[in-house]
Amino acid sequence: DFDWVSISPLGNYVVIDYATELTGPFEGVEVYDRSLTNRLWQKPLGPGHSDLGVDANGEEILVMGIYDDLSNTTLLKKFRLSDGEETVLLASMDWTFYNHISCRNEQRSEWCFVSTYDGPGRLTDDPASWLPFEDEIFAVKLDGSQQVQRLAHHHSRRFSPTTPDSDTSVYFAEPHATVSRKGDRILFGSNWRQGVEVV
Repeated sequence: DFDWVSISPLGNYVVIDYATELTGPFEGVEVYDRSLTNRLWQKPLGPGHSDLGVDANGEEILVMGIYDDLSNTTLLKKFRLSDGEETVLLASMDWTFYNHISCRNEQRSEWCFVSTYDGPGRLTDDPASWLPFEDEIFAVKLDGSQQVQRLAHHHSRRFSPTTPDSDTSVYFAEPHATVSRKGDRILFGSNWRQGVEVV
């Protein structure tokens, strides 16, 4: 009963995410060798959005947004697929908005690209009260320096006071920003805060 499974970009690892916060077989995130005969590591990472990539050192990685209940914030972390070594990329994004991650920029591999959008915990629509990285598209450096390049506000909205949950909101209003192989173009969706109700 896994959430997703993927082969790593260079084909060396198989990553399985069960979207649970438990330890042990068939829980959390598991990383195997390419033959699926050896489980290399497992972590109880929960249901965060993520992407697989290759960093500037040539290491295959998983980048994932993880809710930290001790600080009530979302952390952006990098996990080296060979051994599970963790690097914090961004220490504190507000818990009330979600994120998507893109590591498709093969020729600008020192960065990953992130798009955030308001979740049901933040239903207001007031740009004057925006929090850092809210409804933004930005790049974060993969070396742990927490360097950020802020690129754009996407002006898209999935949840609102009239569409406060997954059943009434429009999934395709999430920006889902993805980056080109060269890292010089970003494609994302936006409903420009219009038509947020399911018809």
